[in-house]
Amino acid sequence: MHHGDYLHNRGFRGQGMLIAVIDAGFNNATQMSSLDSLWSENRVELVRDLIVPDGNVFIQHQHGSNVLSILAGLSPGILIGSAPKADYVLLRTEDATIETDGSGREREYPVEEFNWAVAAELADSVGVDIISTSLGYSTFNDATLNHTYADMNGRTTIAAKAATVAASKGMIVVVSAGNEGNNSWKYITTPADADSILTVGAIDVNKNIAGFSSRGPTSDHRIKPDVVAVGRNTYLQQPNNQFVQGSGTSFSAPIIAGLTACLWQSCPNHTNMDVIRAIREYASQFGNPDTIMGYGIPDFRQSMYALNPELFEYKGMLICSPNPFTNSVELQFEKIPEGKAQLSVIDVSGRKVIDKQLIVNSEIPNLVSISDLAILPKGFYVVQIFTSQKTLKTTVIKID
Repeated sequence: MHHGDYLHNRGFRGQGMLIAVIDAGFNNATQMSSLDSLWSENRVELVRDLIVPDGNVFIQHQHGSNVLSILAGLSPGILIGSAPKADYVLLRTEDATIETDGSGREREYPVEEFNWAVAAELADSVGVDIISTSLGYSTFNDATLNHTYADMNGRTTIAAKAATVAASKGMIVVVSAGNEGNNSWKYITTPADADSILTVGAIDVNKNIAGFSSRGPTSDHRIKPDVVAVGRNTYLQQPNNQFVQGSGTSFSAPIIAGLTACLWQSCPNHTNMDVIRAIREYASQFGNPDTIMGYGIPDFRQSMYALNPELFEYKGMLICSPNPFTNSVELQFEKIPEGKAQLSVIDVSGRKVIDKQLIVNSEIPNLVSISDLAILPKGFYVVQIFTSQKTLKTTVIKID
């Protein structure tokens, strides 16, 4: 759906990228089969319990274990994580202890937002590139401490402030939108309201929005969520080593976080905001974002080419201008002795979107205008000129 497999097949699987997973615990993660290579290759650089000093995060909640399998899992033929070769930092900030009042509720208090802020600062101190967090806060066990929708403006809550600072330090923060879409709250939770981050909603494999996925916008009218990924019936591994399907924006966020790591790996000289911008701009609804799916479904293959146009291979002397273009391009190329050539325009999936014959000059270099390109979706295209003797090829970018 996101063409993340294309990045993986090009060799971008997260190598050299450091991802912090901020969660409620990583129960039995050291024994999960899909994470064998993560441990055998010593790719976990730091583990820290911010609830209990020197606590053991691997006997705590399973939520982080599920998330980690979506990111780092590597069980060929069963489950391939979104960044299976990245390095990881595992940070527990959520106290999932059951209250003693007989309610059966897990503890939820604002102190966990402060824990999250401490974790983000720790992540920055060890050089983390991407924070993946599937936590969100809106209401608490003590209702007098609850947030309001008005607080979801990216500037009020501790968690949102911390996420924004993390982004300003150069990290990419990927946050689940929340699972409030079907209840009275409805909206995103914090820190999903923060600015300069990627907030991820949930869809199913048929690209339909999940009803539980929290809606936007922020209370100050910014687009949220930013993008969506599969969060209904997402494949993952549980701490008991069973491969199952789970639902929640908790599971769509690590898909995007891992693929973002692979994308950034492909263009290490770009900034975090360059990468975020490329993800948004090549998502399916960029031209018409809404409060349900935001900018839509990202296309990481298109984003990769936007950040790395040199990754397209080309041969021969063929110049297209303007590039990027909107409705038409002018092709400049050498003389063609036969006086005719075949023009093909090919999208990134390999499909020919234009295929026509050209009558060209056999005596002097050619200048040919192609004006019927307005119908093409924005993105990268290969332009090819075929003759009986050679092929000329280059790439162009279609923009709105």
